[in-house]
Amino acid sequence: MDTKYGMPARRTRLSHAVTEELQRQISTGALAPGAKLPTEQQMVIQFGVSRTVVREAVSALWANGLVEARQGSGVFVTGSKPHKSPGIFSEDMASLASALELFEVRMPLEIEAAGIAAMRRSVAQELAIQSALDHFKTSIINNQPPLEADLEFHMAIAEATNNHFYADALIFLARRTIARPHTSDKDYLAAVSAEHSRIASAISDQNPELAREEMRRHLAGSIKRYRVATLKNL
Repeated sequence: MDTKYGMPARRTRLSHAVTEELQRQISTGALAPGAKLPTEQQMVIQFGVSRTVVREAVSALWANGLVEARQGSGVFVTGSKPHKSPGIFSEDMASLASALELFEVRMPLEIEAAGIAAMRRSVAQELAIQSALDHFKTSIINNQPPLEADLEFHMAIAEATNNHFYADALIFLARRTIARPHTSDKDYLAAVSAEHSRIASAISDQNPELAREEMRRHLAGSIKRYRVATLKNL
């Protein structure tokens, strides 16, 4: 098997091909802003690939801000231009290795952000964090992809630092490391939900040390689960 850190090169190439075709359709207007993407099953048939390949392709579009998931409705074109970043940020994020490398960059930023948020958060920001947590839990209950809810939770914490550089950095990093091929794995999502709850509680209690520790545990667990779940999809 031709692999790069465990990710089959063939599946990565297929994912790229589907992503590029969908991007082409978006850029030419075949898929206009506000248009709904075909269903997962329709794209499986259309492109002759597996569900995993389709999920990775759609996640790549989501990571670049080209599509958004709407609870209970599907995935829609946003009309935004693709995010462009130099250096390491142009890495192929279908690659497990690249995702894990970005997790390493993300960890110290979010750990400190959680601690600062616990010290600085306002009542409104505390409520925003709780709202994002509730959104994540509701998505799981309704069997909806929780990508947007997951990002919403982490962004709410970054915003609660009252330092816009945390939010600016996280919007890029989180979109490329939020769970992708395994967002329907119930054990994974249950663990993430419990960890989110503990982080939110520490921030609500204005306990910066505990908030940092809970975020550290969450991201360390996410790295482990991301690796295991991705390899399980081989």
